[in-house]
Amino acid sequence: MIKMHAYDNLIQVENRVLLHLLNSHSSNHEYNIPIALTQTGIAQAVGASRSHISKTIRNSIDRGYLQVCNGRVKHRKKKQKYFLLTDYGKEYAYKIKKRLSNLTVTLEQLDDTSKMIKIDDIIPYLRKERICTEITELDIYNSISNDLTVSIDYLKNNKKMQFYDHSTDAPMIVHFFGREKETALLKKWIDDKEGHNVIFIHGMEESEKRPLLLK
Repeated sequence: MIKMHAYDNLIQVENRVLLHLLNSHSSNHEYNIPIALTQTGIAQAVGASRSHISKTIRNSIDRGYLQVCNGRVKHRKKKQKYFLLTDYGKEYAYKIKKRLSNLTVTLEQLDDTSKMIKIDDIIPYLRKERICTEITELDIYNSISNDLTVSIDYLKNNKKMQFYDHSTDAPMIVHFFGREKETALLKKWIDDKEGHNVIFIHGMEESEKRPLLLK
């Protein structure tokens, strides 16, 4: 069992980032990089804001744990930065994972009882009990409280933070149906060189649920 003072920094955000990347294997030569390796995917996985993750990634790069790559991310049209563990980073992440796997925590169960259990034994136990069968090691690391407690109720009900990446292109429209009247009006206004050069689409009219176009 790890002593309390040795636990303090084990599940800090930087270590959770390294553990997440350790489980998200990729190759520099892969064509479609998983979004899990991007800043957005990392932030979502470890439950931290993108600004926090940005600073954490810079610190990890400075320490030699991470390397910056550039490639085609899955479902993205443009090349994008993503991050991989260096050999030194992998070695360090494996050490953190091993130390955490042997850490004993208090598992609060759904019937208000609790039991002492090693982190490495939590997932097998929950699967045996058919509870939270979809959780990952990282979910457990993210849920450990300061008093070394893991709540099954929290694992069951906690929703991961969702981050939206506005830096990428909008989805491409393959087929477009309807709105002939509206598109014809828009085209007419665009072609009207003498009129105003601003067109404002205000959303939906409540009466007909159709776009309200204002020139």
